[in-house]
Amino acid sequence: MTLSVEDVVERARADDIRLVRFQYCDPAGVIRAKTVHVARLASRMREGIGLTRAQNTLNMLDLLSPRVDGMEPVGEIRITPDPDTWSVLPWVPRTAGMLSDQLGHDGMDWGCCPRSYLKRVIGQAADAGIMVQASFENEFYL
Repeated sequence: MTLSVEDVVERARADDIRLVRFQYCDPAGVIRAKTVHVARLASRMREGIGLTRAQNTLNMLDLLSPRVDGMEPVGEIRITPDPDTWSVLPWVPRTAGMLSDQLGHDGMDWGCCPRSYLKRVIGQAADAGIMVQASFENEFYL
């Protein structure tokens, strides 16, 4: 099922959502997000949210790694959500999230987005007759 921007905005209203997180995974495997107020949701879904390329050089301790070519603090990419990943976040009141791709201003993969890379590899595997299946082991402490 493919959801449109309008479908997501309608779900946000129906679920009484106030904030939506555009979530992405950085190259260190850390899940990060930028949050949008529901009043700006439709425009931000279409345009994406700006993110400096240097954000992808942060390590797991949130320290900048030594200079990485192409990931300097000048210039940005766009975080663009996948409407089909809409999910109300039960641990945060009136908040939802969507998984997002990191795209260039031209709307194309800019080359360092882990999610875009994974989709590309899954497509190549499918072309070779291989079906990729994955699961996650959630660990946490209370």
